[in-house]
Formats: sequence, C-alpha cells, structure tokens
Amino acid sequence: MKQIDLKRLYELAGGQALVLEEGLYHFTGLMRKDQPFREYFENEAVPQEKKKELFSALEPAAPAIVKDFISFIIENRLGRALVKLSNDFTREVAAREGIVFATVQSAMPVEEKERQEIKKYLGDQVCLRQEIDLSLIGGLRFWTSDGRYFDGSLRGAINKLKEKVAYA
Repeated sequence: MKQIDLKRLYELAGGQALVLEEGLYHFTGLMRKDQPFREYFENEAVPQEKKKELFSALEPAAPAIVKDFISFIIENRLGRALVKLSNDFTREVAAREGIVFATVQSAMPVEEKERQEIKKYLGDQVCLRQEIDLSLIGGLRFWTSDGRYFDGSLRGAINKLKEKVAYA
C-alpha cells in the first residue's frame, strides 16, 4: 500500500492545513459512526466514481482542498487507510501548529462554562470538538490529539463500578 508523507502533506497544504485537518476529521467521523458506510468507502470493488459521488452528496460544501484530497485517496485506493491517516494528520497539524485537538463527548451540548473548564485543564491552545453521544446518559468524556483521556461520564462510572464488583 502506498504511504503518504504527512510532513510533506502539511507543507503542501500550507495555510490550508487546518482546513484539510478539519475536513478529514469530519468525514472520517462519519466513517467511524456508520460501519456500513465505512465498509462501502473502503471497498475497492466499489467504483471510484460512485465513491466520489457519495462524498460530494455528503459533503457538498467541503473546501476544495478536502475534495481534492479525498479524490486523491479514492483514485489511489487508500480508503482503508483514511481513518488512520486522518488521526495521524491531526497529530502532525497539532505538533506543527502548537495546538491540541480535543474531542468532547456528552449526552447534551457542553455549556460555555464547561468548555472553559476543559480548556483551562488542557491549556490555552486547544481546539474543542463536540460530539453528542446519548449512550453516556450524563457527564462527559474527552480525548486529545496528544494522548490524554478523561471519562467523567455516568456510563464510565457504571462501567468502573462493574469492574470493581467483578474483581472483588
């Protein structure tokens, strides 16, 4: 399988690196949430034009750099590598830009006060992304591009309690 040099990709993207990172993050988020869609996109038997049409339908307002890169991925049959590539590119952009990307999951939108608390904990240069996950019931969890993870959700507390009871 072909390899993509992420340092070179960052350089080629230039001032559009953050735009490309955000577009890849969003598109691969769809792939992570919808297994049949991911299987379709990663399937090399699916014609390239069908994949491009699907991407255009799902992301009609995507910036040109994102459209071009997804076309490149499709044409070079790199669909199976896209989620990992996106995660790796996020880390590359974070390192180069001196920022931390943090994905926050909660059952309801995070209020501004909570957002500020998270930013205070993670540092000033943080880009927060919100995902709604109704399975959390309450609380929140987040993970960052630099490897930190926190689970303050009710679901997480229940799972920890189950583990303690199981090993007691």
